[in-house]
Order: sequence, then structure tokens, then C-alpha cells
Amino acid sequence: MVADSRHFSFRRFRHAEDAEMVCRFFLQMLDQQFSSTFTAQALDSYRRKYSESNMSERIAQSNVVIAGLFDDDKLIGLVIGGAPNGGVASLDWVVVAPDYQGQGLGQKLMRFCFHEYAAVGAHKILLYTETENAKRFYEKCGMALEGVHPNHWWGLTHYCLAIQTRYLDPLSESPAQEEESGDNKDGPLL
Repeated sequence: MVADSRHFSFRRFRHAEDAEMVCRFFLQMLDQQFSSTFTAQALDSYRRKYSESNMSERIAQSNVVIAGLFDDDKLIGLVIGGAPNGGVASLDWVVVAPDYQGQGLGQKLMRFCFHEYAAVGAHKILLYTETENAKRFYEKCGMALEGVHPNHWWGLTHYCLAIQTRYLDPLSESPAQEEESGDNKDGPLL
């Protein structure tokens, strides 16, 4: 568990040179947190799909949200999203380093991401996840189960969850706004 005196911040990646840091952290988390969930074939496919060059191209798109959670200057959490299609944005990956889990930081990272996608015009944000624990986490973040897909990607059952951005509390600040106002306490998610 990390001490409460740390300074946490959120940042959306907007420059191609950020791709190296994003990829390094993502690949580390992929190996640490998903090697028991996915087959070696699936992990290799994700390593290729989220290469530094592909990540650089995604970061360059103004409507794609790729955001980090930082402990001072150390990247400790990451959201990798896709460009909205017809107003629907998709989250490909949400990861928080194991030492930082269980402190509400993942929920704040999700809230930051929700607000960022609302700002680029997405009316809905969806994701797929493979585990019951992850499904419960996303439900805590305000997402609702839309469907269950048995024997889906890589032969795993996937849960589809989504949130409508119109249901975001307009009075709820994103974590970045909380930080600016000096109020960075856990509060209502959205």
C-alpha cells in the first residue's frame, strides 16, 4: 500500500513522444496482470497491436483518450481508449499498478476518462472485460452491464459495460479539476 502523502495527478497523453512511456508501462502491466487471463497467443497479439508506432498514431488523434495516472512523475495507471464512432467511445485497457490498487485511484482514473470523452463529444463509453472482479469494479465506476458474450475473443466470456455521458453529474469535477481546486478526496464517482 502506498502512503497517503503522495501527490497523484492525471494527464492525457497528447504527444507522439509519450508513446514510448505508454507502451513500456502497458507491456509491463500486460505481463504482470493478464498473463493468467490470456493465452500466450493473445498476449503476443496485444503486444503487436499496442506497439510504440501504433500508440504514437493513436495519441496523435485528438478524439482518442489515452490518459495516465501519476504518482509525482511515475506512471502508475493507464487508460487506452479508441476514437468515438457514431458518438460511442470504447476503452480498450484500464490498468493500475498492483501497489496502487485498492485506494480508489482506478475509479478516479475512470472518472477522468469519462469527462475527457464527454469533452470530445462521446455520448456513450463502453468496454469489454473478462473477469467478474473487473465487472464489479466498472459497475462501481457507474457503468452498467449491457451484455454477456460467451466464448468471445480468445474463447473467453466477455462482459460489455457502458455509461451514457449524459448521466455524468455536471457538478462532479474530473479528478484533474479536483486537484486544481485542492479537493482531491474520494467522493461521489460521477
